[in-house]
Amino acid sequence: MHTFTREHLENLKNLFPNSPVSHHPVSVRKNESLDPEETLFQILAIAEEFGSTKKKLVYGSKKDLIAYYQIDENNLPTAGTEVDQEFVTTDDPRYSAVRFLLQCRQLSQIMSCTWLDDQTIQTSAQKTQIELVREIFNSYNIIPDTYWLENHTGNLKLTPIKSQQLRKKIIDSDKKDEYLIHPEYVSYGSISLSLLLSGQVYYQDGNQWKQLWRSILSTYETIWEYALDVSWDTFYASRVDLSQTGYPARPPYTKVTLGYPPRPSEFSLKQEDIQRWSGAQETAQNGTRKSHIELPFYPERYKDKDQRIETEDWQQKKLKFVASPYPYIPLSTT
Repeated sequence: MHTFTREHLENLKNLFPNSPVSHHPVSVRKNESLDPEETLFQILAIAEEFGSTKKKLVYGSKKDLIAYYQIDENNLPTAGTEVDQEFVTTDDPRYSAVRFLLQCRQLSQIMSCTWLDDQTIQTSAQKTQIELVREIFNSYNIIPDTYWLENHTGNLKLTPIKSQQLRKKIIDSDKKDEYLIHPEYVSYGSISLSLLLSGQVYYQDGNQWKQLWRSILSTYETIWEYALDVSWDTFYASRVDLSQTGYPARPPYTKVTLGYPPRPSEFSLKQEDIQRWSGAQETAQNGTRKSHIELPFYPERYKDKDQRIETEDWQQKKLKFVASPYPYIPLSTT
């Protein structure tokens, strides 16, 4: 009969991070850095290499990633969808509902933009972004090659790292890792999509690195709340709780499947309608430009701007277009 000491169990956690014994929270390491700039993050970096697009899943400290990829320090971690604070403030009971519905709209729009035809994309200011977003959706369940951004006395260098090495590297690191989607999480299988929707994908444009898309989900939401999947045969999203019986639960706690079917024919859905919805602004303008505003999320604020008299819809928080008015456009309002 074997006797397992506390020390023995801790060693098992380190050797087998995927096993049930490792599902219990690991105690804080003695030398773990409390400096937020040293917290570990992961991003997806996309660049042209030898004539083809290369995606790299990069791990590193916040400080090093910001320096190497020219990232805005406020984007690690990301905040996700931001609601107009003049419409509802964060302490308003309606705030969470408004933010959720705006996230649904933004998810529908980002998927819709990938349905624009090549002729329309070629004339778009977001040509590169749309093509890369489409590529991520089409290969969302392929895990990119993984790299660790090493800092050797101030010199930053990307080093390839295998999956087993990665787990050990994270465990052995003296940096905090609460902002990582860990390899043992169910959400890791679609990590490219999670990073896209959390605004943690960057692409190289000449000598600069640019954020591919603004964040819709926060970093925290992609870790704790949502495991993402894609369905090719439905126009509707679904959300289910993840069952984790038999051992202490770990994040994420829900699974969201986004409907992403093939683009309908021009007979069913016109390119002009896709373009209107995917590019629709959230705020309804006032005054002389009113006739040019299509499909806003927020209601018009003033019925008399000079007198600053607000409309009834604004005061009562009556949202306008949460979902597209056109048929066959993917819906994520679930």
